[in-house]
Amino acid sequence: MIENKETATEVIARLYDASKSVNDAIRIVQVNCSPEVFSTFRRGMADVIYELFEKAIVPICRQHPDLIPEGETLDGIKR
Repeated sequence: MIENKETATEVIARLYDASKSVNDAIRIVQVNCSPEVFSTFRRGMADVIYELFEKAIVPICRQHPDLIPEGETLDGIKR
C-alpha cells in the first residue's frame, strides 16, 4: 500500500489518532444521550473503526509490521 516507511509511519500515527477520536466521541454520546441514541451511534462508529482498520491500518502494517504497537496483534500479525 504505502511503500515509503516515513510516510507509512506518519499515516499510521494519524489513523490511530482518528480511531482514538472516534472512541472519545462514543464515550461523549454515552454520557450525554439516551441509551437508544448511544446504541445506534456506537454501532455506526463500530463500522467506521472497522473500515479504518481493514482498509488502511492492516494493509499498511502488513507491509510494515514494525508499525504495529508493541505487544499487539493486528489481523494475525503479532509484534
